[in-house]
Amino acid sequence: MDMMKTMGTWERLGHSLADTYHQLFDLDFDQPLPTMPTSQVQLFTAQALTNHYLVALRLRAVDRPVVGHLQRHLDHHRLLLTEFNSNVVRIVDPRDCTYIQRVQ
Repeated sequence: MDMMKTMGTWERLGHSLADTYHQLFDLDFDQPLPTMPTSQVQLFTAQALTNHYLVALRLRAVDRPVVGHLQRHLDHHRLLLTEFNSNVVRIVDPRDCTYIQRVQ
């Protein structure tokens, strides 16, 4: 009987955590995002880099958005992105980015 209560509690906790995560980042992972024009991606990328915004990037080769801070340019086409609450650093090419969104 106690095991059933524990499983139910973990399930409710998991749903609550997922709901909070979606509300916090205001991202709907199940809905396909529209593709932004290249000029708009370039503009938003420049703003995120200049103002140190926390952003979610939708990349062509990745299923889920990548959330983090753009750190600096590596060369003309590549940027360094540090993932949010992580030590993972990615090299991102804005030409592979289909959507960029500021995370509040």
